[in-house]
Amino acid sequence: MVTLWANVADAGGHEWAPAVVEDQASELNPSVRASLDHSGFALRRARQVHARLWERLVGADVTPGQYALMDVLHHDEPLDLGTLARRASVEETTAVRVLRRLTERGALHRTPDPLDRRGLLIRLTDSARALMFAHTPAVNEVQDTLVSTLTPVQRTRFARLSAVVAGLVTADGTPLT
Repeated sequence: MVTLWANVADAGGHEWAPAVVEDQASELNPSVRASLDHSGFALRRARQVHARLWERLVGADVTPGQYALMDVLHHDEPLDLGTLARRASVEETTAVRVLRRLTERGALHRTPDPLDRRGLLIRLTDSARALMFAHTPAVNEVQDTLVSTLTPVQRTRFARLSAVVAGLVTADGTPLT
């Protein structure tokens, strides 16, 4: 798994690759060398690569959190805040901030929840759908670039193992709710 994450972490431009080349790794401080084998290091590095790719390919118009929430709503709306946050894998407090910004942009409709007097149901506006669709090719390019160094078999394994690590499914693939 660490090797797969390392390959993904390297997808952004080979800035990390020299550190893990065997003959060069022997010259590193032992504690630094050991950290290269930890999944946390590779995960952090992959996240940095994702952020740089997102900035370059998608831009600042839509954040990853905004896109994730819009994508979930596009496929299953209306949703209450808690359900939306869970399905988008976003902390509820983060979802509140992101949704506030999307609401200020006119991207969301909020309507009372008929089953919960205090609750609201959230829907996308047509302008939010247009914004999401306009950025979808670039978002897909970010995702494709991240796994570009993996073989098709590795991509499947990486996706499955990443879902387990993220707590989205159990080791046998059963979705967690």
